[in-house]
Amino acid sequence: MSFRIPTLACMLFLAPWLFSQDNRSTAEAIHSTQLEDTTFARSYFAFEAAMAELNTSGFRSAETMTIPVVIHVIHAGEDIGDGSNVSDEQVWSAMDALNADFAGTFGGADVNIDFALAARDPNGHPTNGIVRINAAAVIPSFANTGMVTTTSNDPASELAIKNLSHWPGEDYLNVWVVSKMNGGTSPLGFAYLPPTTGIHDGVVLHHQVFGVGAGFNLLHNFDLNRTLTHEVGHYLG
Repeated sequence: MSFRIPTLACMLFLAPWLFSQDNRSTAEAIHSTQLEDTTFARSYFAFEAAMAELNTSGFRSAETMTIPVVIHVIHAGEDIGDGSNVSDEQVWSAMDALNADFAGTFGGADVNIDFALAARDPNGHPTNGIVRINAAAVIPSFANTGMVTTTSNDPASELAIKNLSHWPGEDYLNVWVVSKMNGGTSPLGFAYLPPTTGIHDGVVLHHQVFGVGAGFNLLHNFDLNRTLTHEVGHYLG
């Protein structure tokens, strides 16, 4: 992606807790894609080699980079602010927490990366950076299963849900906030490490780990938005 490569060296300075979480869901997604896409597999291994070289170089850019973000709220028909149709305020809280983490506010280094909700959509029209999709109205099984990550043949598979709302990955960080995954809360989130293109590119999160605030319906011990920070770390490499 056009805004991702310059950030790679900076990511090496992130606080250790960013990579301390259980990352099985991301690892499984990457492995599955490697098996299905040999071009991705070759690029991924080349990327790993480049990262290993950067890790010993000590190079760090002083440039601050702002990444435009679009939040796709993929809900099951609730009113805004209810259930999986998270409120604008919950989205804003997640963005504030994400920026605080990457600035080192709660420990670690400021890695000179900012995130901002997109101000223009792909057609150049003004936007608040939040897109709301009632997936259950298009794919009825979504109401019970949410996004299905275990098979590509389900009507509510990862690619089917992402295709309901997706902006060009060259210009935006796509974040899909979904009602549930595989009928429950597993996984809580995942992302693909670069180089990734097309519909895979971006971050997927369960709505109950997205945002910060006592007024939101967040899971206990997952109410600091660290899952988003963790998966964005994967997304950036």
